[in-house]
Amino acid sequence: MFDHFEISANDLKFHHNDNFKFDLLNEEKGIFPDGTTVFMSIALTSQRTAADVCNEFTKAPEDFDFSKTVVPMKLARFGDEQLVSRSQAKRLIARFEKFKTVIVDFSEIQEIGQAFADELFRVYANKFPDVELVPKNMTNQVEKMWLRAVSPRTE
Repeated sequence: MFDHFEISANDLKFHHNDNFKFDLLNEEKGIFPDGTTVFMSIALTSQRTAADVCNEFTKAPEDFDFSKTVVPMKLARFGDEQLVSRSQAKRLIARFEKFKTVIVDFSEIQEIGQAFADELFRVYANKFPDVELVPKNMTNQVEKMWLRAVSPRTE
C-alpha cells in the first residue's frame, strides 16, 4: 500500500522503499526502547489505489479474505547465504498455513538446494494440501529443484 515503510523492533530496523532494488535489514536501535515502531509514507501522486492492493491479496469477487500473500525469497537469506537446508525452509514456512495462496517469489535467487526445495514444495505441500504454493520468477536451476520436489515418486 505504501511507497516506503520502516519497522523497528528488538534492535533491528527493516527498510523498504519501492524506488530501490533492495530492502535493508540493519541492527540498529529504534526510537523507542520497547515495542515496535512502524513508519509508512505514500506519495501524493501515487497511482496505487486501495482496491488495487486488496485485489492483489484476495480472490475477489468470490472471496474477500486476505488469503493470499507474496513471500520474497530474498528475505529468507541472511547475508550471502544460499537457500539450501531444510531448517531454512522450515523457518520460512512458519505461518504459510494462515493463507490459501502463497506466491513464492524467487526474484534475485539464483539457486536453491534440494533439501530446501523438498521441504518447501513436497513435505510442506503434503502436510498442508489446502495451501496453494505458487512459485514465481524462477531461474532454470530453481525450476529444476522445484520440478524435482513436485514430481511424483515411484517406488
